[in-house]
Amino acid sequence: MTAPPPPHSGLRRAWPWLALVLLLALAGWSAWTWPPDLPRYAAVPDWDLVDQDGGAHRAVELRGQVTVLDFIFTRCPDVCPLLTSKMAWLQRNLPDRPLGGVPIRLVSISVDPSHDRPDVLAEYGRRYGADFHRWTFLTGTPDQVRAVLDALQLAADAVGDPGDPIGAIAHSERMLLVDADGRVRGFYPSDDEGMRRLRRDAARLARAGGR
Repeated sequence: MTAPPPPHSGLRRAWPWLALVLLLALAGWSAWTWPPDLPRYAAVPDWDLVDQDGGAHRAVELRGQVTVLDFIFTRCPDVCPLLTSKMAWLQRNLPDRPLGGVPIRLVSISVDPSHDRPDVLAEYGRRYGADFHRWTFLTGTPDQVRAVLDALQLAADAVGDPGDPIGAIAHSERMLLVDADGRVRGFYPSDDEGMRRLRRDAARLARAGGR
């Protein structure tokens, strides 16, 4: 007659697998919560721009929170719709304020300010489902926008030149992650892998207090 298995023998056999699952879960949790080791680049300049409601907006208003920043223009026929769609994806997939962390905000600055007046930016934002409490669209004079790009060492041609044909304005296609002190912590391509990394790093940075 076969002896019955000792008590808890099934649990002992399953324990290595349970331990592996627990370790993997902890690794995944750490990837989203552990403070990221991100480089520190140039500080965002103290701009004085105008938002989609016509209100004044200064860069100092971003202090104390994590910001994802990009550059677009509403008449752009190709790259900008993609960038703005990615920002809309981030709006849906990043928490407004991660548990125990600082807020995460999105900012899009127009490189065609001669055309992209506040009302144009407001309509553009609504088209992509922007929540203007979280996602701000900014414009200004060509010189003001150029100063922001130069301070961040981002290339752009013919900023706000009304003589340029639609789509002729070349500008950076990367998204910037800015910490709570106003310093750029990363540049991200808009492909799927870049967006996954940006989403992860923004959430982790916010949970770490933005620094």
